[in-house]
Amino acid sequence: MQSTTPILLLLSLATPLAAQHLIVNDSPAATFLELAAISPLHPGGLPPVNGYPHTPPLPGPIPLGAVSVDAATGLTWHTDGFLVAAGPHNWYPPAIPPIPPWAPPPMPAGPIHGMAVDSAAGLLWMTDGVFIQATIAAFNGPLVVPPVPLAFGFPPPMTGLDWDPVTGTLWGVDIQGVCWNFNPGGFLVGPPTPPVPTPGPPVGIAIDKTGNSFPPGAPRPIYVLGGSLVFEVWTGVVIPVTGSGGETGLSFHAVPASFPPGPCACPSLPGLAFQPGSNMYAGNPAFSIDIFGLPPGGIAIYGFDFGGFNPAFPVLNTVGCGYGLNVVTSFGVLANGAGMATLPISLVTAPVGTTAYVQMLMPCAADALGFVLSPTYQIMVSAP
Repeated sequence: MQSTTPILLLLSLATPLAAQHLIVNDSPAATFLELAAISPLHPGGLPPVNGYPHTPPLPGPIPLGAVSVDAATGLTWHTDGFLVAAGPHNWYPPAIPPIPPWAPPPMPAGPIHGMAVDSAAGLLWMTDGVFIQATIAAFNGPLVVPPVPLAFGFPPPMTGLDWDPVTGTLWGVDIQGVCWNFNPGGFLVGPPTPPVPTPGPPVGIAIDKTGNSFPPGAPRPIYVLGGSLVFEVWTGVVIPVTGSGGETGLSFHAVPASFPPGPCACPSLPGLAFQPGSNMYAGNPAFSIDIFGLPPGGIAIYGFDFGGFNPAFPVLNTVGCGYGLNVVTSFGVLANGAGMATLPISLVTAPVGTTAYVQMLMPCAADALGFVLSPTYQIMVSAP
């Protein structure tokens, strides 16, 4: 295994920025759609760059539903308003087995409208639009926070819910698109946001979990889903969902943003692919960006830039991506017998919000200069 110590030390000096991904629950299609959040690499965000199925699908009526990613376990929770379940992401294996469908204790005002995982505490928060409650985030998880009324005036119902691990509070969005920040006791901890002009009813909310802002100096990004569009509250950026039209929930996902969002092909390595090995959360001992499709024993060079990226992305050769780094610290990794190379990056003591950029170089016989570059990835440490 590669040593993670040099990378960990350099991460402590990295630059704070905001990025990563968003997960939309497309209930009618029994699919999760993954969008790029706003970031220096993608100031306007990106429509879906990935999709993966509900595991398992739930039978409940539409338009009820919600979604929340558990950073610590790697499971994606979802609900149809009555049952909840959690399954794996298609990019990395979960830390625990999937959670089969089960019915949480009924809530006073009716079905579940929003759901949020507190990964550090292992709690599954939910709202019926008027009350909040929490169970253990496990199969048949017992109720640990009985129903608590939201003790402030808002136009019910609260249609989306998210946990903010940076502040230890909850965020909700109401039917008029106003976002509210409150504590687990149901009391406000800050002023509401201006209403978000979604073309359809708001059905989901996600707060950036890195503690950072983008653009620099702006408030931390808050995203609201409604009418098949995701709105960022402070900048007004709108990201199209391009789903079925019946989307029912939104969640933050702590994986790298990349430019370009797709793979950079090498004709002589047709199976070349890049995926995160887990979520980028503080305390994760073995985050990685994995390379697939190399020849067994083939080398890959991981280059890190801890100060920023090169926005020109100059093209250095005839295939692959442009070069996205400036000052580089590099590590060589050999592929295993299955053609997979991985460089573990310990985030056990990495501060929340630190940011670095990484790009990989692999030999490519089809290129005149003999190499191919991967997309440029933005690593950012999120709170769990």
